[in-house]
Amino acid sequence: MRCMFCGCLDSRVLDSRPTEEGSVIRRRRECPECGKRFTTYEIIENLPIIVIKKDKTYGKIVCRCETISEGEILEAIRVNPGARDLDGVKRRTRSGMGRCQGGFCGSKVVELLARELDVEINEITKFGGNSKILYERTK
Repeated sequence: MRCMFCGCLDSRVLDSRPTEEGSVIRRRRECPECGKRFTTYEIIENLPIIVIKKDKTYGKIVCRCETISEGEILEAIRVNPGARDLDGVKRRTRSGMGRCQGGFCGSKVVELLARELDVEINEITKFGGNSKILYERTK
């Protein structure tokens, strides 16, 4: 933890205890550089595991940049009105809007679209009309 007085990146924990509510941990720290003491409060984050237990597709991350799961993409395709092209999924879930701009997740999203819409993979378009992503299989 960064020292709030001198900016040193290392600090030693002297005391650690939960607060009355139990959702926050209070830590008393000391900076090795300047020797001053300060207190930090860390929030305990409870992640909902129930969703992943009910549907395993929510545990499979497709877009690493935006942390979008396969379940979220399938939900965007299945809802009414559902996504029918790559940009439709992108607008509903933000998959492909991260640092790689769809370089890693784009092909997986196209496969999911083809499977869910029950069409050939070369019929999936970027934004409808004649904006095909793939024309034919090479192998």
